[in-house]
Amino acid sequence: MIRRRVTAIAATAALAAAALALLPAASAAADSVVRIGLPQQPNTLNPLVGGEFYENYLDEAIFSGLVVIDSRGNVAPDLIQNVPTKRNGGISGDGLTITYILQPGLKWQDGAPLTAADVAFTFKLMRDPKVPFPLASQYTNVASLEARDKQTVVVHLKKPDADAVAELFVNGQNGSIVPEHVLRNAADIRKAPFSAKPVGSGPYSVESWSRDTGLVLRANPRYFRGRPAIGELRVRVIPDTNTMAIALRAGDLDFAPGITPAAVSMLRGTPAIRLDEAPTEGLVWLIDRVDAPPFDDARVRRAFGLDAGRDAIARKAYLGYAQPAVELVPPWSPWATVRHAPPADPKGAAKLLDDAGWRLGPDGVRTRGSQKLSVTLTTIAGGRALLTTATLLQAQWHELGADVAIKTAEANQLYAPDGILAKGEFQFALTAIGFATTPDRSTVLSSHSFPPAGSNSAHYANAAVDKAIEQAQTSLDPATRRHAFAAIEKAVAADAPYAPLVWEHTIVAVSKKISGFKQEPVNSDLWNVYEWKLQ
Repeated sequence: MIRRRVTAIAATAALAAAALALLPAASAAADSVVRIGLPQQPNTLNPLVGGEFYENYLDEAIFSGLVVIDSRGNVAPDLIQNVPTKRNGGISGDGLTITYILQPGLKWQDGAPLTAADVAFTFKLMRDPKVPFPLASQYTNVASLEARDKQTVVVHLKKPDADAVAELFVNGQNGSIVPEHVLRNAADIRKAPFSAKPVGSGPYSVESWSRDTGLVLRANPRYFRGRPAIGELRVRVIPDTNTMAIALRAGDLDFAPGITPAAVSMLRGTPAIRLDEAPTEGLVWLIDRVDAPPFDDARVRRAFGLDAGRDAIARKAYLGYAQPAVELVPPWSPWATVRHAPPADPKGAAKLLDDAGWRLGPDGVRTRGSQKLSVTLTTIAGGRALLTTATLLQAQWHELGADVAIKTAEANQLYAPDGILAKGEFQFALTAIGFATTPDRSTVLSSHSFPPAGSNSAHYANAAVDKAIEQAQTSLDPATRRHAFAAIEKAVAADAPYAPLVWEHTIVAVSKKISGFKQEPVNSDLWNVYEWKLQ
């Protein structure tokens, strides 16, 4: 699973003041209200179209999937009675059939019954070429899906897939189920009213959404686990880090994810707030367009990655709330092949550029023939940690002989289905991305995952990697899978379509009045919002 992660975004002083002014005043019903601050405005509330982090984040309160990721990073049942396994008969002996049994009596928030037909309809939309579903490539191994009866969903795979249950129909992971009775006649679901006022099956329904004042979510009395104890969630978008911290300190917010390292010092010691921190599957990385000069040469790509000071980035840009990365799985994963990132190697990087024909000129900039090594690094506007990272890298690469200009773009311009990354309108980019807890990275490495079918924005294609991906996905033998993942890592390290930099730690601020909160390291801390209570 891929999530486009966006760190908290700085705004102008006017915007910050306006955001704070829009915070709701305390009311007589304050004991049944939780006020949430988000650093980014969603573009849509349609889970089949939205691919940005905080769009998926809200999905877990509004919608349901067949499964969900819990606070330990494990797969847990959502709409279904049990997670399918071979032991309980939910996965066939050959690994090609997965059977999901829905909970009885499920209902949509408007009272209509939710059945296996809705799951089949959702899958149909996922496969519809007119729907820009961000994870279409992840469902390509599904041969067919049938609603055997109202409660039974049967998925037939083309080939066995050891990670299928952890990657298909996961709530908050572009796997939320949508209602057939609402969307069956929509000519274009991107433009349907559903995208702004959806009907879900999750613990909270959308009462209203204004880009000026935020969202109001109401407890769903038809929720299959029972009506949540907290009657209302009021969500405000506050892009400015300082404004968010001020609102938390003043007691105007009860919960805020995406707290930046820079804001921690402002919040530490606030009596009513606790700060929770956890390592995540969120990776800060460089994406190189392998089909665009000068990054069409693997030696150039490796040189830029080799000269990246990961320790300095973790320490200076993320203030210690990150750890250096060297591959596409985190060092704590049982599938990791390298546990510690090596230090920056400017001499090795210089030799790679020399070998590629880029010679250091008298002005300190490398040239090859009449062409200067002048490139543009695209990153997210206002993301303090990312911009600091970009500046650190720019200085390091200047010493290497590369003239690097930094270009910023708004998150929705970068990550949109028709945005900068999808269209390939960049040379190389500094972004953050969230992975699932599985080791599968096919959505960024497979030649079948070029946008819009996947997130292979580097346009990377390697037949040997494709073959190893297929082997890793289809084998149920851990040793075989480990061998395949090691082969993938070796090839990707040599080809360098991406340069992993650091794994982010996520920091959330939670009111001490809230009980039942359990931080979730992958998708959304709202995964169990139905269990939250106000003391």
